[in-house]
Amino acid sequence: MLRQDVVEAAGRGEFSIFAVETVDQALELLMGLPAGTRDAAGLFTEGSINALVECRLKEMSDAVTALAQTEWHGDGKNS
Repeated sequence: MLRQDVVEAAGRGEFSIFAVETVDQALELLMGLPAGTRDAAGLFTEGSINALVECRLKEMSDAVTALAQTEWHGDGKNS
């Protein structure tokens, strides 16, 4: 239950309250972009939040993998 002052502030239009059932719905409201769903090939809708997140996670994974494949010495120099 919301506090009475919150209900009154929403009634005055100071902010809005939205009921959501999923994180995707909340992301769409907050970011103004579609969350995106996977197609038959397993790819998210191009330009969607989920596609952008997946792309960034792949970039980070690739960077960590590349670093792990490099041998480093205690002095921080590549061998």
